[in-house]
Amino acid sequence: MGASYSCIITKEKVNIPASVPHFYKGDILTIPVNCGYWAVISFLDLFESGKLDGIDEQSDSVFKSGSESKDPLSVLYVLKQTDLTLRRFMLLYYSEWADVPDDVSYAVFDKGSILSETKTTSMDGAGSVSAFDYMGIDWSNVYRKDYFHEASDEYFRLLDDQKRL
Repeated sequence: MGASYSCIITKEKVNIPASVPHFYKGDILTIPVNCGYWAVISFLDLFESGKLDGIDEQSDSVFKSGSESKDPLSVLYVLKQTDLTLRRFMLLYYSEWADVPDDVSYAVFDKGSILSETKTTSMDGAGSVSAFDYMGIDWSNVYRKDYFHEASDEYFRLLDDQKRL
């Protein structure tokens, strides 16, 4: 079987609205983003070229389950819902087929800029600096198959806790 996911990962302490699915595993905050490989690649390219400046659009598919969005604005929408745009975070896309990595893309953003030395795509190869090392995150924790299943359970537990308050 194959699996794919995209997400924003950070160790920053930020307030995330309950309407934005997110979870903590230890000190790592993960925000799933419903977009595919090409949407992540397009977002990175648009961000680097400055073409996202001034765009204030919403993606209506960003939190829906099912098919991955092909809209690079899905990532921008999530960032605008959080307090991460001027902080340090990593955008990650990962897919595998039969337990073999297929497409991988990620980059670290810091203070509103992409750190180009951390940008890695399946097409371009690895950046000169590991994004995971830069973030101080053990990549094996994020690439585990059960990571998102465990995290999903944690998110829904948090929602239940908030409902009880």
